[in-house]
Amino acid sequence: MPNEGLTDGDVTPDTNPPPPPAQPAPAGALQPGVQGDDAAAAIAARLASLEEKLQQAVSALARLERLRQIEQALRAAGAADVALAMPAVERSIEASPQQGVDEAVAQLRQSRPGLFLASRSSAGATGAPNPTADSRAGELASLALRAASGDPKAVRDYLRARRGE
Repeated sequence: MPNEGLTDGDVTPDTNPPPPPAQPAPAGALQPGVQGDDAAAAIAARLASLEEKLQQAVSALARLERLRQIEQALRAAGAADVALAMPAVERSIEASPQQGVDEAVAQLRQSRPGLFLASRSSAGATGAPNPTADSRAGELASLALRAASGDPKAVRDYLRARRGE
């Protein structure tokens, strides 16, 4: 004898919950109506864009690393004004890419010794360092960093200090 009434597991159409509202597709997601070839083209275009951005980031990172190496080499060589000497070293490296950072700094030191502080060996017969030059170099370096911000007052103070005023 078949059971003709509703059982506990039966659900009538009147008691079914409504379907959830449709969610909008996220930006860049493929639409359901997009054909396979269009989807592949969209993915390829997105991939090319991301690869280009990656290459730009890699080259920017390489440039920053080279600038850091140049700055370290200039400081180690005793550059009086790293900000002034850095572009000259960059141009030298760009002119001959096989040249390393240390060689470019050494070449700059020979061609423009005024950009570097006097070495300890030329401090005098006594071998004592010149305290005036050492303290002034530190002051010039801090003024150069402030002037690099572009503040006109900081630039003026830096130029006055370089002239010895």
